[in-house]
Amino acid sequence: MDPNTFPTKGNLILAKNSLALSKQGFDLMDKKRNILIKELMELVDQAKDIQSQIDVTFRTAYSALQRANLDIGISYVQEISRTVPVETSIQIKTRSVMGTEIPLVQANESSNAPTYAYYGTKASLDEAKAAFEKVKQLTIRLSAVENAAYRLTSPGLGKEVGATLGVNPAFYQGFFLAPTVVAGALKGAIFAANIYETLGFDVSPNGSESRHDIIQAVTFHVPEGVIEFCKGIQAAAPVDSYVDPEPWDMPGYDSQVIMAAGAFVQGSSIELSADGPMKPPYAVYFQGGLTWEHAKLGVLMSLQKMVDKGLVTLK
Repeated sequence: MDPNTFPTKGNLILAKNSLALSKQGFDLMDKKRNILIKELMELVDQAKDIQSQIDVTFRTAYSALQRANLDIGISYVQEISRTVPVETSIQIKTRSVMGTEIPLVQANESSNAPTYAYYGTKASLDEAKAAFEKVKQLTIRLSAVENAAYRLTSPGLGKEVGATLGVNPAFYQGFFLAPTVVAGALKGAIFAANIYETLGFDVSPNGSESRHDIIQAVTFHVPEGVIEFCKGIQAAAPVDSYVDPEPWDMPGYDSQVIMAAGAFVQGSSIELSADGPMKPPYAVYFQGGLTWEHAKLGVLMSLQKMVDKGLVTLK
């Protein structure tokens, strides 16, 4: 609730109604979570049971197949195997568990009638056929159970690994916008390279080199250059732009590190950011920008900070 809301009776009633609705929504989501967890646990138990059955049945089947190879010969067994019809009755349907599509894999029961004559064969071949038939049925069951478990395991990571819970539109929108965003970031990196190279600083890659990522390195040879550059990038950020980044000790580094990143998503490398270790040759690594205009603003703000500090003189 907004702390600036006036303490009137009408606002109190609205707040109570909002609280009641929130509690109802929480209860519904909690029930849904419990149902999904229960379903997942049952599927995990089923998968373990089926997998153990498959392991035992496979050992039995291969043992019987080895005996058949010894009894009637490998070549004859291979000829007989070609008479086994291809399984074409497998069907994949779905069922819904609290809005999550769960696969159902079904197949018709195969006939026990052999596809070969009894004359010239041994009982070991019949045992191998029956065992492999059982393996097929168990594998079909296991595929349904494991795929159902995968879809319930990781909400938000897509249909292959979990329930999406409605994030697919944003996921596909990301694919749609990716070329434009990456192009803006690359354009910003080239812009930075050209500006700082013109001012006499070492840049890598330079403004005309072929690029294979969005990172632009600029070497200042003095620590103040790294600090002021990062301050400019932070000042252009959409989040926490009022903050001044400072070098600090960080785990895993042998020197202090300065980082500038006022991003919507913490740690996002496609959003405007810059960082660098505070040690010679004092290079800063600039990257990202959700739009070309924002990347350009970040570069110009960094340049302005350098000018204000007396590190760069513009003619």
